[in-house]
Amino acid sequence: MKTIFAAVLAAVLCACASYDGRSLVPGQSTTAQEVRELFGPPWQKWRAGLKQRDVWDYPMLVDNRMMNFFVQFSDDGIVREAYLLHDPIYDAPDGRA
Repeated sequence: MKTIFAAVLAAVLCACASYDGRSLVPGQSTTAQEVRELFGPPWQKWRAGLKQRDVWDYPMLVDNRMMNFFVQFSDDGIVREAYLLHDPIYDAPDGRA
């Protein structure tokens, strides 16, 4: 899990040069307010019912590809997961995007 999170942070750092990534630590004390201060307001927010978590979505361009950075919060407002996913909806039909 720590390796995945480190890879996500590296990708986010490429997209957000002003963000140092040191304070966003899932499962510890990073709060929704801290995430909002670091990234601004999310593009979308929703409730993941099965996990009982709120999810914030931050679309961003990483290496000229559209990605979504998702942050999940438990009911106490603490970051529980953060990950970066490629969004294939923006790929060209011939797969050369």
